[in-house]
Amino acid sequence: MVCYQLDQKCSEKEFQDILEGTAFVNNRTAGMGAGEDPAITQIRNDCQKFISKLEVNTPLSWVLFRKILKHIAGERPVISYSEAATVAVVCNIPLEALPSVLN
Repeated sequence: MVCYQLDQKCSEKEFQDILEGTAFVNNRTAGMGAGEDPAITQIRNDCQKFISKLEVNTPLSWVLFRKILKHIAGERPVISYSEAATVAVVCNIPLEALPSVLN
């Protein structure tokens, strides 16, 4: 299945177009300091630059809170504040922070 999808996606492209933007690394050298593949260092630096530009640092507990709310809500378009408060407590989110989490 995967081979078929790749074949369909790449069938009309030149080889260099398929590889454009692809980083080739020797990941057996990751974390080896000076012996590390320079491409790994570059990818790590690029990721760090991207992450540092994100506007909001979202705590993991907030992400968990939203996932649980989506699961509880199911098809319902609205969930009660008391239900949200219960989930917040389970996720170790202080109730005074709940309005910010809900925004």
